[in-house]
Amino acid sequence: MLNLDPQRRARWTATPDLAAPGTLKREPAAPSPKVPEPEVNVVRGRSAALFHWFGPIYERLTDHELWRTQNLALMAHFPDRPLRRVLDLGCGTGVGTLAVARALPSTTQVIGMDLTPQMIKRAQAHQQAEQRGAEQVRFMVGDAARTGFLNGSVDVVMGNSFLYLLPDPATVLGEIHRILRPGGRLVLMEPHADGSLFGAARAGLEALPSWKGSWSSAAWLASAMIAWRTASGLAGRRTIEAQLEMLRAAGFSKVEAHPTLGGLGVHLVAERGPLPSAA
Repeated sequence: MLNLDPQRRARWTATPDLAAPGTLKREPAAPSPKVPEPEVNVVRGRSAALFHWFGPIYERLTDHELWRTQNLALMAHFPDRPLRRVLDLGCGTGVGTLAVARALPSTTQVIGMDLTPQMIKRAQAHQQAEQRGAEQVRFMVGDAARTGFLNGSVDVVMGNSFLYLLPDPATVLGEIHRILRPGGRLVLMEPHADGSLFGAARAGLEALPSWKGSWSSAAWLASAMIAWRTASGLAGRRTIEAQLEMLRAAGFSKVEAHPTLGGLGVHLVAERGPLPSAA
């Protein structure tokens, strides 16, 4: 069942619940951190403008086997137990979200959330093309700083190239910590301040068996790497230690980093610890 706060529930009253069609569970929800609405509108407006100008390029770069492979690689860090709900923040056009959903049991709800309505429309179009029903996958417009989910209602929060783009990552990490179940995990793929494009390109091609000398695949990979490196440089890449410290400051435990793509990227893994026992 999709556990949402009262405000977000009001938007879903005409939408069947994922676990029990036609019903919505009446539970009190702890409030998400308050983010000023003007700030949200500014970020949403900026995202919409970026999608208008760069959306087709972004979709071309992400609708590719290597992007799907990188999203699937994040699953190696998922908890080794049945999962009820996976939330993909900054899901974009949903290509990676759908790849993960295909690899999970149909009983696991996979929810893609993005701040930009245009991205969600494209994600829903991909979902319709795959004929994957809403009983397992749902895409929704939402703000990562105030998702509206209940405390401890998500097993895994994942994101691909997501954290470095946030204007206030500390608030978002606090929100993620709040909605994760005890023992739940945050799994991210983020750019790394170190690493080289050459090493990343070689590692990417080695991870892409289908390329087999295809110059079109090689050209795509080079374009994707250069675009990612440029965008992350403009937004401000962080070292691995700086990113791990952000996760620790948000209250996460068992914080780990696993370099990938020849050191150009890193998988960040963090776990929400158990709830404190009553005195």
